[in-house]
Amino acid sequence: MNYKDLNINHSYISYGEDNITAALIVPALKCTKLYRRSVGFFSSSVFELIMDGITNLVRNKGKIELIASPKLNEEDINAINSGYDEKAKIVSERFSKEFVEEISKFGDKELILLAELIARDILNIKIAVTNQNGMYHDKLGILEDFEGNNIVFYGSSNSSKTGYRDNYEKIRVVNSWTHGQEESVRDEIDEFESLWNATNPYVNVYEFRESATKNLLEIISKRKNIKSSNSPIELRDYQKEAIEAWVKNGYKGFYVMATGTGKTWTAIFSAKRLLEIKNVDVVICAPYKHLVKQWSEDVRLAFPDAKIILVSSENPSWEQDIKQEIIRRKYGNAYRLIIISTIKSFGKDRFKNVIKKSKNEKLLIIDEAHRFKDKSEYLKNTYSFMLGLSATPFSGKSSRSGKELMDFFGGQVFNLPIEEALEKGFLVPYNYYPIFVNTTEKDEINFKRYTQMILSCFRNGICIDPEGLNIAIRGRLRCISMAEEKQTKIDDILSSVKERDHVVVYCGDGKLYDSNSGEELRHIQSIKRILSRHEYKPSQFTAKENMLERMQLVSAFNKGEITALAAIRCLDEGINIPSIKSALILSSNDDYREFVQRRGRILRKYEEKKEANIYDVVVLPSCDNASWASIEFRRYYEYAKLAQNSGGLLDELDRLCLEYNLNLADIDVFEYDDFEVDTDE
Repeated sequence: MNYKDLNINHSYISYGEDNITAALIVPALKCTKLYRRSVGFFSSSVFELIMDGITNLVRNKGKIELIASPKLNEEDINAINSGYDEKAKIVSERFSKEFVEEISKFGDKELILLAELIARDILNIKIAVTNQNGMYHDKLGILEDFEGNNIVFYGSSNSSKTGYRDNYEKIRVVNSWTHGQEESVRDEIDEFESLWNATNPYVNVYEFRESATKNLLEIISKRKNIKSSNSPIELRDYQKEAIEAWVKNGYKGFYVMATGTGKTWTAIFSAKRLLEIKNVDVVICAPYKHLVKQWSEDVRLAFPDAKIILVSSENPSWEQDIKQEIIRRKYGNAYRLIIISTIKSFGKDRFKNVIKKSKNEKLLIIDEAHRFKDKSEYLKNTYSFMLGLSATPFSGKSSRSGKELMDFFGGQVFNLPIEEALEKGFLVPYNYYPIFVNTTEKDEINFKRYTQMILSCFRNGICIDPEGLNIAIRGRLRCISMAEEKQTKIDDILSSVKERDHVVVYCGDGKLYDSNSGEELRHIQSIKRILSRHEYKPSQFTAKENMLERMQLVSAFNKGEITALAAIRCLDEGINIPSIKSALILSSNDDYREFVQRRGRILRKYEEKKEANIYDVVVLPSCDNASWASIEFRRYYEYAKLAQNSGGLLDELDRLCLEYNLNLADIDVFEYDDFEVDTDE
């Protein structure tokens, strides 16, 4: 879609259904590449009115360029006239004061939104005053879509909630594709560019992005309710114990901490401890882009004055950003440097080459370190200090690979297993409710077909076709994940869930035929529709939602405005939504780490949350299909053994094992390191 598809009027007012924001700005932003705005007065509260459009702009990797003006008083002007060199400082301080006064009144959601826009370099703010120290008072908006079409609007309206909604304001609109309007559009674009590039002879323009970032972080750091949405700032005793052990080990080592016990903040405060005595560069790695962004939010709270650079495919300028910061350091005007990267981007030669340019000692922190494969001497030579983090360094019962991993980081210095976390009240207790369904003949035929494919990948006990084996194992697990009765009995399954709010439903990654619509839907889409039918207020939570959308979803979920989240794997690692009361597992595989990660997400402590409930759909095959049964019973046993209601559950498991001629040794085994989901670049 482009602007030509929109029904653009010649003018708009701030009242009625066809008002400025609803009829022009929000629809246009949904297909906007660049939004330029110059105003005499700007209020960030405007984002509340245009949030829907902004969310789409972010998804489309769009940008916003804003020029606004401070209100200089007589004292400011006298100070400027006394020495021109102070002008930039005085203008910036005046605008900062106005900026802080305004954003201090913001709600948490709007504040975090603005911070995210600036931090991700989506919104860049510059401030302008005339050469005569007067107020820059132009009111111009320029929108550009991905096909080069432009919309220009100008008039009395400031970029504020008042200007767009409360006052009676009128704007006029021209566009680049209507004959006779092209010259007007070009004139306004040239005017804006002269201001933005500081080539306008009548107006002085100054950078404000870094000041805005500092102002925002200072205010966010004072908001207790915003802090509580992240891992706790006040460390628990066991977190302090972990840090002390790491310090005593020469600032090297590995933390094994149950999901939900705050390993992120333990790592951040570990870095703080090191930075108290050494000026080091900090490099943090995580497997996925959404985890990189989540780490950046927490790091900004802990290090408001640091230069934080995100390294992933979503920030193509990261290499230049790091180089610039290293050059800046040579001239003594440098920030503390913290680089947060995906594991895959971290491993590229580009990253290795640019990080070498910094002569500082370096600290390397690897999150979800069980996904980290690089154990080269290069890393030990480059990084003087190291910290590995994982709730699941071992693949089930296997210890060899996990021990090798931890030894690379300097050895395990702290261990907090989930059993201890539950016993000491660091996580909430939980109940486990298996919901049994049966296989169909079609399910079993497909399962046996994939089993034969697995067997064909081996010769004399040696795997001769690793790729084929991977495909076959995934195919067999998908048979279980998408078993037919999970779909046909979905209404009964959902009726088993007692909670009506703060529910997460884990869906499969397959597709289903929807008889009502006559179309093929992703499982998650189908479940979302069914949740609505059961009077939940659902939303999906996947890797496709950008960070702003996720923040909105989490906020709405915490408040109960969304009562159920449908997810696939996105909630398994790193995402922090402690308000989850219960989870329905419609789809799972044979991955021990998945079991552990999901349970940890659900058991995080939150306000009045006393316990959690896990509802798990267990598919029972025919009695001669012990292979299928053993896969399902592994998850059953892992969840049941630590549940509050474990007694009766384990008795039931013993009975089921007898039916399939299985014992505990047959099901308490996990070895699937080679089949983990790939990480992001």
